Parts: sequence; structure tokens; C-alpha cells
Amino acid sequence: MPTFESKAESQVTKMLFLGHTGSGKTGSLASLGASGYTVRILDMDNGSEILKDFILNPRSMYRKGLSGHWTDEEAKGIEKRMSFVPLTEGMSYNKAIKKFVPTATAWEGINKLLDNWEDGEDKAGNLGLWGPRDVLVIDSLSRLADAAFAFQLKMNGRLLAKPEQGDWFLAQGLVESLLKTFYSDEVKCNIIVCAHIAYIETDAGPTRGFPQTLGKALSPKIGQYFNHALLAKTSGQGEAQKRVIVTNTSGVIELKNVAPLRVKAEYPLETGLADYFRDTRAKGA
Repeated sequence: MPTFESKAESQVTKMLFLGHTGSGKTGSLASLGASGYTVRILDMDNGSEILKDFILNPRSMYRKGLSGHWTDEEAKGIEKRMSFVPLTEGMSYNKAIKKFVPTATAWEGINKLLDNWEDGEDKAGNLGLWGPRDVLVIDSLSRLADAAFAFQLKMNGRLLAKPEQGDWFLAQGLVESLLKTFYSDEVKCNIIVCAHIAYIETDAGPTRGFPQTLGKALSPKIGQYFNHALLAKTSGQGEAQKRVIVTNTSGVIELKNVAPLRVKAEYPLETGLADYFRDTRAKGA
């Protein structure tokens, strides 16, 4: 049986990245590109435009070395290592009911990309071929779940009808199956799933903050597919206000990390993801 000394430490991060809209989750991804990672974002929130200035502006802190965080060599070429593929759910106008309805094509688009990622000159292939210097970002879980639900309704011919209970259950199964794939040891790249927060009353009584997804049954189960769960939030008030990434349980939102003696309780949002990746990989720190 392997001992803790003999078992190799994982150099791959599978992370649930929580935060309210506007908390800075998407923009904070730039620090990973600056520290040398190849970051591919599956943009379902249509929000990756915020990264453009961080990556392309010559004055950006991410285009050059930042002492204590990343070097000039690591930051070089960030504009070629960071990319996003917009994959929002389309809508079409139905004249019969005089309403816009989902085209229900996003879920199939997601699976097609994960099977064979192609974005211009970046032909990364199947997700299973990516390595520990690659990062797949799902932005966000909420829209991923919506895509699964629309696909399920389309499959059952109910895009124009009232959903049945079974539709919710089967769509939840699609989302959970994909998360199991991400969690698998066969996926050897880093995974970051961005998620909004839904406050749900638990069976035990108190309201807790969980990843927002389909219904109430799936949300409390999401965390089990990640060894890292961090939170982007605003800390302090007035002039002392700052945006941070928190690594330990915050209020009613349960968080976790794999190296509580090595990582900080919170990191600045601007450099936090890169710093966290570095600290969880540090030896004997």
C-alpha cells in the first residue's frame, strides 16, 4: 500500500470557482496565462471580453514579469496562450406561439469541443490529451446546466411545452456525468468550473450557499467532484475595500483546498489564481 511519502503529489487542479456576478472570476483567469499556463475558456456567459484589455494592452501587469508572482519569460506570449470560444444558447422566434425559444444546440457544441477542441490555429484535440500546463475553464456552470436542460427538452419534443419532472432529472444527470468526466484521473489537465451562488435551505434546516445549477437536488452534490472550491468576493468597506479569492469556508459557503498549511486564507484577486496554483504545488513549504 502506498504511503504518503511514496505517493506522488498531483500537479493538476480540479477547481470549483464560486462567486456572485461581477465578483471578478473571469478577469482573474489572466494571472494563470501570465504564469505560463495555456487557458482555454468555454464562454457560455458571454463575459470573456473583459479579458481583452488584460491580455492585449501593452500596459497590462499580465504582459510582463511581476516580482513574487511570475517572470517575464512566463508572461511572454500570453495573448497566444489564452483563448475563449463563445458558446451561448441561441434563440429563434417561433411564429406559432409568438415567442423566442432556445435552439438547444449549445450542449452538443460543448461535447463537440471537448471531443476535439479547435479554435483557429489552436487544435488541442480531445480533452483527454491535454496536460498539466493546460487549463479548461467552464464559464459558467449555470449556463452549462441551462444548455443540458434545453437539450433534454429538445430530445423529448418539449421545447414548446411545459417540462415534466423527468426532464429535470435527466438534465441533471447530463451535468453530473460531465462533472464526473472532469474529475476522472483520465483527464490530466487543470479544470476550473466557474459558478454563481444559490442559497438553498438544507434538510437540516439552515440555508447554505451552493453552486447554482438545475433545481435544488443537484447543487449540494456539485462540490464532491472537486478537491478545490474557492470563492471570489469583495472584502472590507470604503477605501479599505478589496477583491479577494478566499480558500477557507466563508459564512454559509463551504470551501476547501488540498494544502491548508501551505495556502493563504485569501489572495488578491489580480494574482490569486496563479499564486494558489503555485502554493498548492510547492514542496515542503
